Amino acid sequence: MNWIGFAIGLVAAISTSVLSALGIALQRKSHVDEEEKPADERTAYVTRPMWLLGFGLYLACQTFGASIALGQLPTLILAPLGSVQLVFNAIFASMLSGDPFDQTDIYATALVTAGAIIVTVAGYTGEQALSISKQIELIQRRPFVTLQLAVQCLTLILLIALLFVTVRGPRNSSKNQRNRSLLSAVLAGTLQAESFIAGKCAVELLKLTIFGHDNQFGKLGSLFLLLMILVLAVSNLFFFSEALRLGSAVLCFPVCYCVFIIVSFLDSVIFFDADLSAMKIAFSAAGALIIIAGVLILSRPRRDSQPSEDETLPLVSK
Repeated sequence: MNWIGFAIGLVAAISTSVLSALGIALQRKSHVDEEEKPADERTAYVTRPMWLLGFGLYLACQTFGASIALGQLPTLILAPLGSVQLVFNAIFASMLSGDPFDQTDIYATALVTAGAIIVTVAGYTGEQALSISKQIELIQRRPFVTLQLAVQCLTLILLIALLFVTVRGPRNSSKNQRNRSLLSAVLAGTLQAESFIAGKCAVELLKLTIFGHDNQFGKLGSLFLLLMILVLAVSNLFFFSEALRLGSAVLCFPVCYCVFIIVSFLDSVIFFDADLSAMKIAFSAAGALIIIAGVLILSRPRRDSQPSEDETLPLVSK
């Protein structure tokens, strides 16, 4: 193992997680501040300096920091490292936005972190740089095609459910906005996992092009990969921003992260054709269940989040 590269990737991954959490908290703070204004004085979030700062920080981290980390670390290590972001997300959300964070939330965060560590250790496999032709070969394998069909069906069902809840439900009710926030968070996590594996493939192509002196971006498949990354990234940012607008960051991010780590783990294992023993699979499944348990605790209803009828962002503790 290249320990220098590993250390660089580890520092990049942790720094990206911390700064991304700060960016998320700033976006949420912008929504909270806007909520306190009269309805006729509120502006679109894309025109608010604090929201733009948070969004820019989050986007820069996910673009540049993640690219460095993806180039140095296996995806099965990178995905669980997102638990660092989960911890700092809860801290920043409590400090900046006043989102409730009690002792139970601390225990739940510890559960998610422990589950992430278990998945990392149990699911670690080596990864090699893959040419575009090899990547296309792996994509066409039946297990990966089956997984992608299942993920796309899930995405379509979530989109339909979100559309139904948005159109048919009372827009200003606490329950409706909570449901929309959760659906948006699940969609964001799914799309982030798909862009994660696509980004890893693109970084491997870039490494082969630069260090292997073999241009991998002159083929149609490479251009399609870049287009797919762009579409997935924009879609992920949109749905995650909507989740933050409608609900607490302490609620949204754990749900998004839970979906992300499970889907990205399956993507990585199946795409890279990882050879995992039955024991490793069992430990990975146990880790995933622990993560889900922690997320369910973090996403429980909050008694102190009772909005008035005219609020558009009800899930905020005053």
